Amino acid sequence: MGAINLLAEIEESHGLFEALRHAGFSVYSWESIWRLPDNTGGDRSGSNWKPPATTDSNTVRCLYQTLVPPLVQNAEPFVNNDTPRLLYRANGDALAYVESITGSAGVYLVPLIHPSVDDVQSLLLDLIGQFRGQGKPVYMQVRSYQAWLSDALSELQAQPSPRFALMVKHLAVGQLNAVWDAQRARSEQRQADPSAPILNNCAGSELSSKGLK
Repeated sequence: MGAINLLAEIEESHGLFEALRHAGFSVYSWESIWRLPDNTGGDRSGSNWKPPATTDSNTVRCLYQTLVPPLVQNAEPFVNNDTPRLLYRANGDALAYVESITGSAGVYLVPLIHPSVDDVQSLLLDLIGQFRGQGKPVYMQVRSYQAWLSDALSELQAQPSPRFALMVKHLAVGQLNAVWDAQRARSEQRQADPSAPILNNCAGSELSSKGLK
């Protein structure tokens, strides 16, 4: 079918966890699913969460590439699909985005938030408010590399699920030659026009450096 990865998600205490490991799966991340309380959420009007413009696709991609560990990106490459998204900006910088999946059992949010956000609890309240009024429970995915959100969710009295292991089995063998060729091509391109200005087209890279200061 052309797939290069096979993914699995299972509670870490489940008996099949070790069976998957023996079948060639390896853990690439962990996650919990938080059930958000029904009585929380900010006002939908005046929210800083906005649908991204068509010109924001590179901004969202760069935020993903900056905040998500390479091990996860190798298993789950960024896909610019039709999944509904909201983008959060502060002082002109893109600091977070969220993908939402709505079904008969509720609304499932997949956030990616930069740790330099000043007041993450207010940010989450603002986000939750965008999905209230649908008469469905709201759930939020929290990956291990976003675990710092757990304290704010606990203060909002959200309830976490047991921890899940995210596992991958790679079905394709990497070709290092292709990587070297791509690196050489980029190097030649940079050398071809030494007078070109150095522009940082990835806002996320700049944000990452800010967060380390």
